Amino acid sequence: QTLATQQEIRKAIHQPQGVEGGIGDGPVFVPCEIMPSFLRKKEPRYPEMARHAGIEGKVFVSVLISEKGEPIKAQIMKRVPSDQTIFDKAAIECVMKSTYSPGIQNGSPIKVWLAVPIRFTLR
Repeated sequence: QTLATQQEIRKAIHQPQGVEGGIGDGPVFVPCEIMPSFLRKKEPRYPEMARHAGIEGKVFVSVLISEKGEPIKAQIMKRVPSDQTIFDKAAIECVMKSTYSPGIQNGSPIKVWLAVPIRFTLR
């Protein structure tokens, strides 16, 4: 399992997520000068059932990073293949147990959503 490339992220994300009109609880992506980045990335745990079945896939997760660089909440944005939910729990756990540097805007840390692609590949 590895993180996907930036090109794979762009291909998977055609438009910002969230709720049209700015209502609801979907992620709202705000611009920032410096995006959050991993300080310590927890490697995702490959689900045993998927390993035994020979299943591979990618999960794109949105994680809300606090002004202190702490993950607040996460949600699945996209799966490849789209009907494969077996990796969801491991992907969410991976981003929630990782540590980050905060996003920066106008010289100050801000709360911001970060898109994290996670690839599950058998070796």
